[in-house]
Amino acid sequence: MPYRIVQPWGVRVGEWTLIDERATALEAFAAIDAVSERTMRTGAPSDPIELIVVDETGARVAWPGAQ
Repeated sequence: MPYRIVQPWGVRVGEWTLIDERATALEAFAAIDAVSERTMRTGAPSDPIELIVVDETGARVAWPGAQ
């Protein structure tokens, strides 16, 4: 089951830009963490970039351990 990292741009489900696709949810969240670490290290602006992980049906996947 592929997991997609997407950046939402609209108000409806499915209104997003595909950023990346990973084999597991853990790999997808690790990729988001890597982007976060890189922006902090390079001094990029702290404006938030919303990235979420969705499964093959487009349903949002919760961060591991989140309730």
